[in-house]
Amino acid sequence: MSARDFRSRAAALLGAAAVVVLTASGPVRADSAGDAAVKASTPEQRATLQTEWMRDKLGLAPDVAAKVAQINLDTARKMDPVLKGDGNVLSRYAQGESIQKERDESLRAVLTPEQFQLLQSSKDELKQKVESALVAGAAVPAAK
Repeated sequence: MSARDFRSRAAALLGAAAVVVLTASGPVRADSAGDAAVKASTPEQRATLQTEWMRDKLGLAPDVAAKVAQINLDTARKMDPVLKGDGNVLSRYAQGESIQKERDESLRAVLTPEQFQLLQSSKDELKQKVESALVAGAAVPAAK
């Protein structure tokens, strides 16, 4: 696998994982099909995917799910220019990290400690799977 193919694959896989699993892996570059899909998506679409995943994974009650949906939408709107921007990658990464930290604090206020811990563990687990798959050159396992 060439370095260019590796970067393209890495960006696509991390971009897809970030959208579905909410990793704090930072913004992605628009040089692959996965990144094109992220750039073509709306904040509302990304927030809906995140909320559905969290509702299923964390067993959210309807009232909590509504609060989480609003947090995810607010975050997705803040992240949109970062994800779709063409600026300096390190700057965009720092912006994305800052937005994710704000989101985590908002989620901590509405989730139970157990739900928040499960969310963090799930994000860490998928991030490790993505990184391992990238190193091994294998396909990334689907989020559950």
